[in-house]
Amino acid sequence: MISTNFRPAVFALATASLTLGCHRDFRRIACTTGALKACFGTEVTFRRIPGDSTRITIRIQNLQGTLSADNTAWSQLLYIRVFRNTNPPVGFPNGGSVTPTWDASVQTLGPGAPGSGWHNAGTNSPSFVSEWVGVGGSYGTNVGYVSGRDVTYNQVANVGAGLRTYTAAATAPGWVTFSFKAGRPVTTGDVGVQISAWATNQPAASLPVPQQVGCTLIGGGGANACTFLPYSFP
Repeated sequence: MISTNFRPAVFALATASLTLGCHRDFRRIACTTGALKACFGTEVTFRRIPGDSTRITIRIQNLQGTLSADNTAWSQLLYIRVFRNTNPPVGFPNGGSVTPTWDASVQTLGPGAPGSGWHNAGTNSPSFVSEWVGVGGSYGTNVGYVSGRDVTYNQVANVGAGLRTYTAAATAPGWVTFSFKAGRPVTTGDVGVQISAWATNQPAASLPVPQQVGCTLIGGGGANACTFLPYSFP
């Protein structure tokens, strides 16, 4: 069951208007709240393109093992959820695969084909009728995920297709990118962006049942706003 209980949280943005062609936030570290804290480097960009549409780009890093604020033994990011407002509709892609791209420093983890296992679920939420993009699935299944330093449940179970962003502690890790087009001008008031991972403080070798953790980057509604830290990696 995927929680949609989120509280509005506005992401810090570098510009105030899309009229300049690019609406971009500062790079931030977003950590989940509660006793188990999973942290992610995040960046969301809105760019106007010809035809009065908008390119929305979400870049993500799993900072497990990179950042001391992350206290998980492992985590695997399984959802980048983007909710669209339906009045008027923004014209997200509907259905089909959603294949991310990634930096050369990102390690690909089998057995699935690199970058595979992501899809657009097109499901609904209470606050936004939504079309999700960047959806993996449950832990222990053949889905796409983004991991940090340590071995995850999916690696022990030998399932799925992971992308490891860890390079070294306190060192800038690689980025995984999801990018798609909305069919009209879009601002942060039109969409909600949420992240959701499965994580635990127990080593994956024992196949512990992980806990789902997540938080809101922009928009949404509900109780799980991210805790934001400044992005300070070189």
